[in-house]
Amino acid sequence: MARFLRRGALFLLVLAVLSLGLSTFYERVVMADSFLLRRDRQYRAYKGKLDFLFLGDSHVHRGIDPTVIGRSFNFGCASENYMQSYYKLSRILLEPGPARDCRVVVMPFDLHSFSSYRSARFRHAFYWKRYVDFLDLGRRKGNIPRYLGKLGQGTLVSYWGQGDDFQGYFRSLFSGREGLDELRLGFIVSHDDYALVKNHERRGRERASHQLRGHVNFDRDFVQYFGLCLRLVRNRGKRMVLVRYPVTAEYLDHAEKLVTAEPPPEIQRAIEKTGAVILDYRRAFLGRKDLFSDPNHLNETGARELSAALKIDLEALLEK
Repeated sequence: MARFLRRGALFLLVLAVLSLGLSTFYERVVMADSFLLRRDRQYRAYKGKLDFLFLGDSHVHRGIDPTVIGRSFNFGCASENYMQSYYKLSRILLEPGPARDCRVVVMPFDLHSFSSYRSARFRHAFYWKRYVDFLDLGRRKGNIPRYLGKLGQGTLVSYWGQGDDFQGYFRSLFSGREGLDELRLGFIVSHDDYALVKNHERRGRERASHQLRGHVNFDRDFVQYFGLCLRLVRNRGKRMVLVRYPVTAEYLDHAEKLVTAEPPPEIQRAIEKTGAVILDYRRAFLGRKDLFSDPNHLNETGARELSAALKIDLEALLEK
């Protein structure tokens, strides 16, 4: 029996070492040129004054070009929700770095921003453990074991379920860095032209349905963390700006039909108490499919047009 236990323990030890080794390879080699880590490196390397800090989901990281706005950085991340934004802000507004002295934090305020379709998403836990206090998150969501499990996954088996990342890495071995999309101060450049594709109506309906159909329109956890974000920014002596990002007419038509619930009063109270400002560009480009890469994301040209308009509004805000 003792011999069996020793062999079992040795097997588990070897398995743990192999798993940690694979996790290290995944994080330091496979993901070395990922958008996540490249953006973090660009942020750490940022020099000069930073007035405007952008956070949020893919509408942000594909829709805001800081080189147009100036004195700004795009810290958006695909599928980032208010929970993730809160913990990211909690760290970067306190630690030495560009964001600590920024004057304005800009976050999305879209039809899908509170949707429960991504309430449990924490892909790339190895990255988010840099920012998220998983124990605090587990307490607030009433499920500590689940979120400590996310922390464990990001620490011990970060490679688990990341087959797409491995495929992308091995493809890059043949294409080299030339295959990497351009990243400008956190902004991911897309040259796709949505006007050239077919079936706009179907594509807009499918995208809106993916984000909103069958989901809670205003997830209670997102509502809570939205308020936490606004209060954190106010308490750090900064302004909060909430942006409604441009979408295509097809997407907007279906999305507005799917959002049937009334916004909880806590949302408006948080906005009023913290003095947050809402800038609405949702309908700004309804007739310009050439400014989009898909039904609800801007391409490079669209991002530059939005950024130019946003620059004027943000500069006017600072003058008040």
